[in-house]
Amino acid sequence: MRFRVTSITYEDEAKLVMAPLCKIEDWLNAAMADGEFGGGLDSLMIVVICYYIDEAGEISKLPKPSRLSKYKHPMTGEEQRCLTLHVSVEDKALLRVEPENMVNYLSQLIVDKLPERPLRIPKGLDYSRLRTAMQKCIGAFAEVR
Repeated sequence: MRFRVTSITYEDEAKLVMAPLCKIEDWLNAAMADGEFGGGLDSLMIVVICYYIDEAGEISKLPKPSRLSKYKHPMTGEEQRCLTLHVSVEDKALLRVEPENMVNYLSQLIVDKLPERPLRIPKGLDYSRLRTAMQKCIGAFAEVR
């Protein structure tokens, strides 16, 4: 299984989170890509989504906590199944984090906010075991200071 970690943020936050998220993605793939968590899934994507709260106290629109989708691989043409997990954070919270602490902050955010159970799970996938393994793997970054 291939892991992807990315974000949907505003420009200011994007500059802060891109390199740390790449580091977390590389670590996940190195540590867990050959793990066996059941079938039915080719890739798992974690998306850190930045939201804002306006003057009226309204939160900008947030997506559902997860999404299961299919796409055709651009090189092979084979159908690929991807489970996307969304982790939300307020824009002001990200801007308060010092750049040297961003990997730790994002790691802890992902560990704390990974969905307990996605809306749709591929048949045969042991999501509970996968979630626990991801939390332990990413949690190592949260503990390093």
